[in-house]
Amino acid sequence: YGMYLYGKSTSDFEEACVYLNVSQSYMYKKTACQEIKFYRRGEKGKLYFRKQDLDEYALNEFVN
Repeated sequence: YGMYLYGKSTSDFEEACVYLNVSQSYMYKKTACQEIKFYRRGEKGKLYFRKQDLDEYALNEFVN
């Protein structure tokens, strides 16, 4: 999974789920309570994630 975003600095929702190896429902819960940092284009636009933020979340959530 580490190579999934190789060379990319951002990912969409589905890519972020694969990168973190989590289900979409898990990701929805974590974004709803703002535990995973995300960006949105427009008020109801698609969610985007920075690889750096996903890495930081993974280190804090899965390593500790």
